[in-house]
Amino acid sequence: MGNKILKLAGNAFIAVLVLVMVVLVFFTVGSKISPDGLPKLADYRLMVVLSGSMSPVFEAGDVIAVSGQKKQTEYQKGDVITFKDPEDTKRIVTHRVAEVVKDDTGVSYRTKGDANGSIDSKPVPADNVIGQQTIRIPYFGRVVEFAKTKQGLVWLIIVPGVLIIVSELRSIGKAITGEVEKKKQEAVAEPWSKE
Repeated sequence: MGNKILKLAGNAFIAVLVLVMVVLVFFTVGSKISPDGLPKLADYRLMVVLSGSMSPVFEAGDVIAVSGQKKQTEYQKGDVITFKDPEDTKRIVTHRVAEVVKDDTGVSYRTKGDANGSIDSKPVPADNVIGQQTIRIPYFGRVVEFAKTKQGLVWLIIVPGVLIIVSELRSIGKAITGEVEKKKQEAVAEPWSKE
C-alpha cells in the first residue's frame, strides 16, 4: 500500500513538473516569436504583471490573460484594458478605463491604475488597445520571470527534465528486470519431460 501511494505521488510530481515545463517553454518561446512580445493562446494574450499599479485587482508577479474579443472602440468606463503606452508603444500597460472620450479624431480612453493617485497623463487611442483583462493567475509570473534567467533555466527546466528521464529509465529497467525474472521462474516451473 505504501509503495502504491509513493508511486502515485511520484507520478503526480512528474506530471506537475511536465506541466510547469510546458508552460514555461510556451511563455519563453511565445514571447520571442510574437510581434508584440506577448505569448498568445487562442484569443488570449498572456503577460506577467511587473508593477503594483492595479493592486489589489492583481499584483506584481501575477500572470494575466487579456482577451481581444471586443472591438477596440467598445470598452466602457470601469473596464480593465491592456494597451500600448501612447508615449512609448513598446511598453504595455494594463489600467482601468476612467473615461471614454469620443471626438473628431475617434475614440480614446483616459486610464488610471487602481493604486495610482491620478489619471494617466496621455489618453489612449483605441488603436493602441490590445484587449481586456479577464483572468488572473497569482504569483505564477514570478516563476516565469525566474525561468528566463540562467539559474531558472537550470532549476525549472533542465533539472526536472533530467529527473523525468532518470525516472523513466528506472521504470524501463524495472520492467526489463521483471520480465527476465518472470522468464527464469517459468523455466524453473516447467516439468522435466520424460523420454
